[in-house]
Amino acid sequence: MELQPVDIETKSGPSSNTPTLRQSRGFPTLLASVGFGAVSSGILNVADDLVAIYALDADATQIGLLNAAGSLAFLFLAIPAGIFLDRVNRICES
Repeated sequence: MELQPVDIETKSGPSSNTPTLRQSRGFPTLLASVGFGAVSSGILNVADDLVAIYALDADATQIGLLNAAGSLAFLFLAIPAGIFLDRVNRICES
């Protein structure tokens, strides 16, 4: 199989008529949802720390352990779940 050169200026090539991600209809909605999710996640991280400080009188070490526990949940739950789902037979393969 030989690679075909692509002219960057005219965008000619085997996939020149496929739309880019920005040209797709749902891209602005996706971009807005990712942006709102990132902002709300940051606000909730700060709120967690403030609740721990003011309501529970937590010190810096305890807040660090609280934040580390959130990362450990990802490590021990999400990664093994992804590995398991990757190995499961898919019902419909295209």
